[in-house]
Amino acid sequence: MECGEGQEPLKVNGLYRVNEKALNALDADAYATLRSGPMALAHAQLFSMSQLSQLTEGAKFHTRHGSADAALENLDKLFGEDDDLAFDFDS
Repeated sequence: MECGEGQEPLKVNGLYRVNEKALNALDADAYATLRSGPMALAHAQLFSMSQLSQLTEGAKFHTRHGSADAALENLDKLFGEDDDLAFDFDS
C-alpha cells in the first residue's frame, strides 16, 4: 500500500486490488462483456482505495486501545451491570 511522506509502507495480506492500467487498456468488446457485473465491482474497488487510510487508522486505534471486549467492559462500568430493562412488543 502506498503511504504518505515520512510513513513506512503498510503490508496488507489478503486484499486484492484492480490493476487500473490494465482496466483502462481493455478494448471495447472486453469491457462490454464485463460491464454487467464485474466492471461495477472493479470500479467500486478503485473508488474504495481512498478509504484504506481509515482502515489503517482503525487498526492502529484498536492496537492502542484494546479489543471490542474491553470496550464492552467499559460500557458496563459506565451504565452498570444490573440492567433490568425489558421490552414487550406484544401489547
